[in-house]
Amino acid sequence: MNSAYFMTFKLLDSVPRLFRRHHADTVKLIVDGTVKAHRGQGLELYWRDNHICPTEEEYVQMVRGKTSTPFLLAAQLFFLHADDIRLSAVRFAQPWMNRIADLVGGGERRDKDWGRCQLCRL
Repeated sequence: MNSAYFMTFKLLDSVPRLFRRHHADTVKLIVDGTVKAHRGQGLELYWRDNHICPTEEEYVQMVRGKTSTPFLLAAQLFFLHADDIRLSAVRFAQPWMNRIADLVGGGERRDKDWGRCQLCRL
């Protein structure tokens, strides 16, 4: 975790150099994404350490935060900084980007982990 924090702060520090436009939007996306990812990680650790089996909806939200967020963040940054007007317009299609990020980030893992979690309830 400490390495992840360090790299996040290094990235935030380099925003003005790496991203010449949209500084405030870039920082907001990075901070929001980092918070979502860490919240998901924290929930998973809390549930594991306290022997809590979450509801399916709680679990899906945790997986979205933990594993889908990095993919969604990369797409959002790409579209935010796209020079081509056609790509810039795509960023408004948020629902399909969320769905793709969910599929890439957690679909298979969600199925396996949820099945294991259900064994806790037996």
